[in-house]
Amino acid sequence: MIDFEMMDQEMDRGMVSLGAAPASPWRDLLAELVSGTRTLRVELALQDDACLPALWTTKVEGLFGRSLEQAHCAYLSPDGSQRTQDCASCPLRLECAYPRLYDPGLILPPLPGGFERARPLRFVPVAWGPGSAIFDLQIFDPAVSCGEVEQAVWSMSGHWLGMLGVAVEVISCGLRLSPELIPWREPGALVQFVTLSSAHEQGREALPEPFSLVRASLRRAENLALQQGLVVPPASLRHDLEDEASSVLKLGRLDLREGFQLRQRSVPLRGVTGRAELLGSVHEPERAAALIDLINLAGQLGIGRFTHFGAGQLRLWV
Repeated sequence: MIDFEMMDQEMDRGMVSLGAAPASPWRDLLAELVSGTRTLRVELALQDDACLPALWTTKVEGLFGRSLEQAHCAYLSPDGSQRTQDCASCPLRLECAYPRLYDPGLILPPLPGGFERARPLRFVPVAWGPGSAIFDLQIFDPAVSCGEVEQAVWSMSGHWLGMLGVAVEVISCGLRLSPELIPWREPGALVQFVTLSSAHEQGREALPEPFSLVRASLRRAENLALQQGLVVPPASLRHDLEDEASSVLKLGRLDLREGFQLRQRSVPLRGVTGRAELLGSVHEPERAAALIDLINLAGQLGIGRFTHFGAGQLRLWV
């Protein structure tokens, strides 16, 4: 059984908090987004004690989408194979949970700055092993009710996880409290990751450089904030933080656990799982700790282009 929550408990032992992280507009925005996230904890039973592969939440994402569509689309054929009305011109599109979560760009205006609207949901693996799997479904759109989402989750029972050939039953589904913000600690961290970042053939690199983590973190937060109508700090502050990360943070030891390939929309995606050390400069510990804190907060929202598919997971212990 792979259990991220057990890893959380083990990594947290013996760590001493150094107090609150330095205030900054970006940290305040990230904290607001994290505290406003609604999370459903879902437990699945798997047919024949099946075991799931890396990135199994990509299949959950597809199954949940079909269940959500069947639960809420008034123009879906009885067998669920086609719609008699497309989402873009549907008179019920603004009240329907399916386009808001799976294709918000069809029904809502473009975001400032040319941002494409990201799917305001995320599938986070928690624990999985023979015959069972647990994941968190995070919802970032306040206009979508948890009741609508929970109804679609229960409708997943008796269906198959994509081409894995595994039937699932929903054992439990319940709302969790917003995650507690992890206190600022000394400027070093251990990263547990499942990433679509390509590794070198020799397996020497598995994660982007630290400045890329900061950039992806803040761009993800910027997108979610704009979708919720929140005030976003000036881009110049984001650029300053990216530059700081280049000089203050570095990747230390890498521990690759597993390589995998995934076909998404007929495109093969390579990736790896494992751990890495994220180290801060001993000469500038406060700046390093503040940057690691930003990455940690953003990791709770999802870092990277594919996070809403359940891929690109990243957890940070500080």
